[in-house]
Amino acid sequence: MGDVIPIEKEQPGADTSGLSGVGYPGRRDPRNVLVYDDPVIQELRGDRAIRTIDRMLIDPTIAGIMERAELLMRGVDWTIRPPNDPTPTDEAFAEFVNENLEGLAHPWSNTVGGSAHMIGFGFWLNEIIYHRDGNNVRWAAFSPRHPTTLREWLPQDVVADRWGVKQLRPDTNNEVSIDHWNLIHFRTRPEAGLPEGKSLARNAFLAWVDKQEIRRHIKVGVRRDLTGLPMLQVPPRILNPDGTDKDQARKTAAETMVREVERDRREGIVMPSELNAEGKPTGWKFELVSSGGRRALDLQGVWQIFERQLAGAMMAEWIMLGHDESGSRAVAAPKMGMFERGIWTWLRDMGNEMQRNATRFLQILNPQFAGARCPIWTPGKIEGDDLHELIEAFGRLGVKLHAGPELERHVRKLLDIPEEPDDFEMNFGPVAIDDGEKEDDDPTGTTGDADTTTVDE
Repeated sequence: MGDVIPIEKEQPGADTSGLSGVGYPGRRDPRNVLVYDDPVIQELRGDRAIRTIDRMLIDPTIAGIMERAELLMRGVDWTIRPPNDPTPTDEAFAEFVNENLEGLAHPWSNTVGGSAHMIGFGFWLNEIIYHRDGNNVRWAAFSPRHPTTLREWLPQDVVADRWGVKQLRPDTNNEVSIDHWNLIHFRTRPEAGLPEGKSLARNAFLAWVDKQEIRRHIKVGVRRDLTGLPMLQVPPRILNPDGTDKDQARKTAAETMVREVERDRREGIVMPSELNAEGKPTGWKFELVSSGGRRALDLQGVWQIFERQLAGAMMAEWIMLGHDESGSRAVAAPKMGMFERGIWTWLRDMGNEMQRNATRFLQILNPQFAGARCPIWTPGKIEGDDLHELIEAFGRLGVKLHAGPELERHVRKLLDIPEEPDDFEMNFGPVAIDDGEKEDDDPTGTTGDADTTTVDE
């Protein structure tokens, strides 16, 4: 690849001082970031926002949604092609960009998968690291810049909505500025004047807060169901607010003991006897009021309500299907499809960002491609086609397909079958679709085209 080095100025007035990278990819920072200003939720303003989002991201449901999103995004194939009616220069530049992408220190799929963090934070940044390869300037790496290390946004091109950032490098504790042309800026909602995008965690905030409250009640309830409700009777003088200091100390000790009674390895109580030496009551008596057993309130149902609200706020309600012994493929498919279409929209926006920013500045640094048009970045499908569903759909429509090179390649891809030599021909026989009815039910005594899909050789 070559060494990562600062690059000399390519043209008068061009500032290339940041081509070797001035940021730091460290993930943690002892201080917090001032990049959010939520108009309603105080916990999502300023320094508190990062702490709140970090806590939300360890919620099992939210973490599971983000992990699934990252895996789906990482598995997408990308196509970088020249625009329509390309010139030789357009084709050469598109090929050059593809070579750059393949030569990155870390695969492009890692950059795409890592950008799933913008679901939680609203945005994700990568600094572009360049290196010189002969007369060419190439991409060396797309190095992530975690939101927790950022300090402020630097508006540098209001018209084009381009933002630089200030980052605190944890290794030197110094602030550095990263210009917009040296950044890949992904956002969930690319709105002008909103560099932080919109965190989907904000949509789930109320459900998450209520869920944490229910969690605490359930934990306390479980402990009390194991031990019962502790009740300690004490001499009346101990409860006298005008009692002596010793009596007040005994009252405090009694209250602490009652609160800390639990079934654990420290369980046990030391207290005065209920009777004195003369057999008279001392006023001290401890007992457990037995638990009432299972409560009439269905806490599991309440918990599921907030879980579903949380998942729905993050476009992933399909993740709850089957948890309550309900759900079917017919219900799951459209919900999962909506989630995948949402992710694909983000991927499309990421492609637009790469096209209008990273690719454009790569072209500026390589003047031999000055006359070329920027290639188009297109994400592939998130999920492949279901072969059974395709055959069934064609059968119901009465469509007859004829085998050809394109169809053969598509079917081989769906079935994960390797390519055959050029002189091999795939012979498709008739494929019958069972529509659940017997042939005898056909009053004409024949089977219509709508019941059979035939792919002729």
